[in-house]
Amino acid sequence: MKKNSIVIVAILTVISTFGCDPAMYEDVLGDCNIDGSDETDTDADSDTEPVPENCYEGDFNVKFATDFAGLAGYNCINGDLEISYSQDIVDLSDLANIRTIKGSLAIGFNAKLATLHGLEKLESVGDFLAISYNGKLQGLDELSNLVSVGGSLYINEDDGLIDLAGLENVEYIGGTLDIQFNSNLPYCEVCFLTDIMDSMVGSRIAKNLVDTCKPSEASSFTCQ
Repeated sequence: MKKNSIVIVAILTVISTFGCDPAMYEDVLGDCNIDGSDETDTDADSDTEPVPENCYEGDFNVKFATDFAGLAGYNCINGDLEISYSQDIVDLSDLANIRTIKGSLAIGFNAKLATLHGLEKLESVGDFLAISYNGKLQGLDELSNLVSVGGSLYINEDDGLIDLAGLENVEYIGGTLDIQFNSNLPYCEVCFLTDIMDSMVGSRIAKNLVDTCKPSEASSFTCQ
């Protein structure tokens, strides 16, 4: 045992001085790492593979919280998703894997919906996005990964909304921007969307909470 220890110490001394040739020492040390750890190829691990689409085919309607079970295991919906007229849905946590909705997304008339938790991975909606008549909805923060809306964006009569944080990464809206009748949403909360609004025709921003914008906040869009 003492002899083997002396041999290992000698080999480590040579390695630290002249470099590592695994073929010379593998019978004694295995993989040639001075610290004794196994050598692994980390390059393959550093390249993140894109998540393959696993789409639910067709339109999907949700009225009760238990309805979400039909979307278990999917990260994409090849159709429209409607979540409406619910009395028991408080969040959207069952949609936590959804990245793409290739049709429209309508969230409306949900009496207890307080948060969009569950939509944190959503990146694109192929058609319109409507979030309307959800009286207890407090924010849109969970949409921070949303980049593209193929149709119009409607945010109407959500009386709990006080800001539009969460929409700051939207780069494209294919239709109109319609933000109306949100009684606690200041007009100036839509001003950070000016780049998108400047490229669209027919945007409607009306009947929200009356306030005054500073010119620097308003940019080219006139908040009234």
